[in-house]
Amino acid sequence: VALANGSKIAEAQAALEVYTQRVAALPGDAGLRAKMLYARGVLALKQAKFDEAAESFSSARSLLQAMPEADQDNLASIEQAMSSMLARAGKLPEALAVSQALVERLTRSKSARHPATIYARYSLGTALMLAQRNVEAVSLLEATYADAVAVLGEQHENTLHVLHRLGQLYYEMERWAQSYEAMKHVYAAFNQQLGPRNVNTLDALNSYADAATHVGRSAEAVPLFRQGADAAASV
Repeated sequence: VALANGSKIAEAQAALEVYTQRVAALPGDAGLRAKMLYARGVLALKQAKFDEAAESFSSARSLLQAMPEADQDNLASIEQAMSSMLARAGKLPEALAVSQALVERLTRSKSARHPATIYARYSLGTALMLAQRNVEAVSLLEATYADAVAVLGEQHENTLHVLHRLGQLYYEMERWAQSYEAMKHVYAAFNQQLGPRNVNTLDALNSYADAATHVGRSAEAVPLFRQGADAAASV
């Protein structure tokens, strides 16, 4: 999963083959099989193979739900991935339904401010944004960001992901000044934590440059765009 998320597809495929062989030697372990299916789904999602990802995530989810004591953390990870896959495939009503149900379940079983629930709320906010329900999305993401700062800390990677999405939403709503401040902070943090060539850093850099142009900071934006192009070319 880590290799797939890092876009190291060939290495991820090789690792998955080894893991699949090991799981096959333990046919009665539903938990391990669910994790294998989840990894297969993540890899398929990274390759934009949405039907394959959907099948893998659905099978993993069914295995965990059928266990006497479902592994809530693994189930939450699978449903997060399902929501992302559905949203990327343009199936927004389904993505919203999965995200909303996950947030409600985690809020009941853990709390609204538990780290897992915070990330689920971020996913729901993303789905709302993609569905162009921006008023609902901004309200949810602002509350989620405040909780993430309080629980995880301002510089935690998940807190920064929430702020990045919020900055994108401000941009869509033409709230340029707020978008600029959010993106500037996210870029600086990702650049320090993940490095200048990380995909999240480059995404934040481009968002920061776009926002800078809309607040009249063209002199600041131009070198940012150039920096982003140079970094992307060297990846």
